[in-house]
Amino acid sequence: MNVQIEEVLNVVKKAVQLLPNPPRDSINKEIHIIQELIMHSRPPRIMIIGRRGAGKSSLINAIFQEEVAAVGSVSSETPFGKWYSYKSESGSLDIMDTRGLGDRSRPKDSKFATPLEELTNELNEKYPDVIMFLSKAKEVDSRIDEDVNNLNEILTYIRNKHNYAPPVIGVITQVDELDPVYIDKPPYESEIKQKNIEDSVSRICEVFESNKIPLIKAIPVSAYAVFEE
Repeated sequence: MNVQIEEVLNVVKKAVQLLPNPPRDSINKEIHIIQELIMHSRPPRIMIIGRRGAGKSSLINAIFQEEVAAVGSVSSETPFGKWYSYKSESGSLDIMDTRGLGDRSRPKDSKFATPLEELTNELNEKYPDVIMFLSKAKEVDSRIDEDVNNLNEILTYIRNKHNYAPPVIGVITQVDELDPVYIDKPPYESEIKQKNIEDSVSRICEVFESNKIPLIKAIPVSAYAVFEE
């Protein structure tokens, strides 16, 4: 089966060479990623970015169902980008946790003044197949434009460095904190709460549309877990 797939990909590659540039290089890059994933069994790579406190590490812990990423209540617990490998019966996944956008606290060992500089440096060698952009439900209308601008710079860097444009998924976190807060467990059987969740999703979509960044999907989530030592 793999031999047949490789033959098909080789035919597609030859056809792509007849195309003008762009879009030839961009298509070749995507074919290369498909080839890596299918032929060489490379785990898909997801990069999770967002403001400090958006719940990046909490979401990673929820995916892994164990405490693999440190979570901080006040200060940042993710000074540098770090790749985590997730393996289950369904397959493998590489997830990159990142320093929070807009984080003012500079790690002692960091050579970079801003999280954005830190992120672009970390993307020199290894880049994601898809990006998950996280925003707290209560902050989708607060400083969100600056965060999306930073995302745009990251996308531009990946495109220029690796000739690839990773798709973006919007994740609205901590929707359990939206009013009415006393209804804090899914499926949130409250028309008011459901309306507030829908409004937060709509706001994310509006911001991305105004910044001309296409979203695959905007997903509201609530990921919270407490782990004993």
